[in-house]
Amino acid sequence: MNSYQKKLILLVLVLIAIIAAGFYSDKKDASAGENLGSLKGVVLEDMYGNPYDLSKLQGHNVYIKLWASWCPICTSGLGNVETLTTDSQKDFQVITVVFPDQNGEKSMEDFRKWYEVAGKPNTIVLFDKEGVLANLVNLKAFPANIFVDKHLEIKQVSTGDLSNDQIKAIMTKTTGADNKLTEAPATITPTGKPHQTYDRGDTRVIYLAGGCFWGVQAFFDRIPGVISTEVGYANGKWNNPSYEDLKLRHSGHAETVKVTYDNKKLPLADLLQYYFKAIDPTAVNHQGGDYGVQYRSGIYYVNPEDKAIAEQVIAQEQKKYKQKIAVEVLPLKRYDPAEAYHQKYLKEHPYAYCHIDLSIAEKGL
Repeated sequence: MNSYQKKLILLVLVLIAIIAAGFYSDKKDASAGENLGSLKGVVLEDMYGNPYDLSKLQGHNVYIKLWASWCPICTSGLGNVETLTTDSQKDFQVITVVFPDQNGEKSMEDFRKWYEVAGKPNTIVLFDKEGVLANLVNLKAFPANIFVDKHLEIKQVSTGDLSNDQIKAIMTKTTGADNKLTEAPATITPTGKPHQTYDRGDTRVIYLAGGCFWGVQAFFDRIPGVISTEVGYANGKWNNPSYEDLKLRHSGHAETVKVTYDNKKLPLADLLQYYFKAIDPTAVNHQGGDYGVQYRSGIYYVNPEDKAIAEQVIAQEQKKYKQKIAVEVLPLKRYDPAEAYHQKYLKEHPYAYCHIDLSIAEKGL
């Protein structure tokens, strides 16, 4: 083997080593990316435009709530966050984060003016202008919750409204916070009669919209004769919408509950009487504290004969009101199930927002 051949072999070995090192490095980075992430180096802004480096929180367990001023569930929970801030200051830090000029949020200046009236004095609000945290945790809906340990490592992320007791229990479990924290309450099971097994020939389906579908679903789950329920999006401009499409992109869908029921035990006329007990039928594009086209009231049918039944019930209900009933009665044009975290939401989060008095279902007709 001459010197040229030796040099060539050496060069090949060096190239192989470089390629192997690169491959190993890529695999290492991919493995590291499987973690939930860290807050080290994340810099946000306070209400006055000053930088707020989250790294200074190292040594403290931290609970972070991501929210929006247009989200009624978020704003209705501000009082709970204020209480949590006061109660938990010895055990963990509480921070809230909003995203000005993003996803329908107000500008920084408009948010400050709004918060001066609506806000709470002890709650820390930070601005994430670049959406750093949203990208870090793959934010899909508001409100969202981030649980961080003393090393600034994100230990758990969840979407939806949580009670203060639930937050404290999760902090205890995931970050090793002080054991003095209370345990999360047991999940409350709806008190309606247990569902039975039905002859499939007796089943019918109707689609009902009446504001936030969390409450509508929980309401019908309590009614004897209802076989199953599912929340979804009905009669909008396109198929397969997301929750954000309704909120931010004016998709025209209505938050709707697919109700499967036993027509022998619970005829449609009776089921619709329950429906009118649960909603304000004269309200236009809102129920409770929720406003928008997605919260309109509607009866969407798949069986043509159901239209006449719905119209008869509405005619009877109209006698109770001076204002015209605003419930639309239309054929179902399209329907898509909502995201998994919306299904049976109030069963999993019994203290979350609900615009309906669920006890009405227990009283019967």
